[in-house]
Amino acid sequence: MRSLRERMIRQMKLRNLAPSTQEYYLWALSRLERHCGKPLERIGLEEIRDYLLYLHETRGLTPGSVNSYSRAFRFLYQSVLNRPWPQNGIPAARVPKKLPVVLAPSEVVRFFDAVKSVKYRSIFQIMYAAGLRIGEVASLRARDIDSARMVIDVRQGKNNKDRQVMLSKNLLVSLREYWRTCKPRKGQANQKDPWLFPGLDPQAHITTDPIRKVYRKVRRQARIKKKMTPHTLRHSFATHLLESGVDLRTIQVLLGHSSISSTAIYT
Repeated sequence: MRSLRERMIRQMKLRNLAPSTQEYYLWALSRLERHCGKPLERIGLEEIRDYLLYLHETRGLTPGSVNSYSRAFRFLYQSVLNRPWPQNGIPAARVPKKLPVVLAPSEVVRFFDAVKSVKYRSIFQIMYAAGLRIGEVASLRARDIDSARMVIDVRQGKNNKDRQVMLSKNLLVSLREYWRTCKPRKGQANQKDPWLFPGLDPQAHITTDPIRKVYRKVRRQARIKKKMTPHTLRHSFATHLLESGVDLRTIQVLLGHSSISSTAIYT
């Protein structure tokens, strides 16, 4: 008989959820299980409500982050445990609309000056110079950097969509320096299709947790007072393109937005 984790993974694969989504759902469920101190199949809706409230009021998570946890729990209940998920019982938190935090060009320079690791500098450069999400960067393979056509292939990004983004000459130079210096191919069993940024286990790509940890450290060292997250680099990419005269439709395609209204926030 399959374990609950195995059943969860099987259902996520059957529904073709993005690898980053699968990773996040499993992580969120492990946090719930640890908080409640009991197996997931024994955790009831009332305990889930209490945990979501704890995340918001005690841990200080944003409504959007709380909703992300809730989606993982709903998937477990509906798709794995075959239990009802009352929409009114656990409603989605209202997410206030805010303008994105954007770095000034001088702040971008300060940020990258504070990055000492060649590996993490390359990760952050891709997020800023190509506008990739943190999960999209983490799951890149070496073959996704197409230097002949000067594009980066983003495979199965948000909503399982593929897209291509621009690869600047400066970014390509930095990535080649990283490849020579860090030799990420070493230790990977799949030498013909290696991860661009392998994790502690070289057979898997880096997860988002260490990227976020290094990001917070760099932000403190750069003494940037804005309330910024790794996604701020993507926001800054879009805003700086708009300010340099790139049209909104082009930016929408580069960001992988389904709707132009999502991109219009940068205006």
